[in-house]
Amino acid sequence: MLFSCTKKENTNTITVEELKPLLKESIQLVDVRTAQEYALGHIEDATLIDVKSDDFKKMVHHNLDKSKPVYVYCKLGGRGEKACDILQKDGYTVYNLKGGYTAWKIQNQE
Repeated sequence: MLFSCTKKENTNTITVEELKPLLKESIQLVDVRTAQEYALGHIEDATLIDVKSDDFKKMVHHNLDKSKPVYVYCKLGGRGEKACDILQKDGYTVYNLKGGYTAWKIQNQE
């Protein structure tokens, strides 16, 4: 499967269409928004780890396996990109959902 890159040279992105089939597997999906945003709706089985939280790195190391890819999303993509930067510097392979949860909701309306 091919993934594209955003304007930031080392940030990988994944589209909603590319993410959907992966959700059938046991993947590491992280919602990097606030707890309030998460409570209003999130992708099923996503783990909440707020990128703006002081203990973001601690929570990442406690909840994620560095040997497996990590898929992150926020509302539109900006905080996801920040999370990607942090995780990549720590040695994770990470993908940011293009358009974030907003794109997810638009493309998954029933």
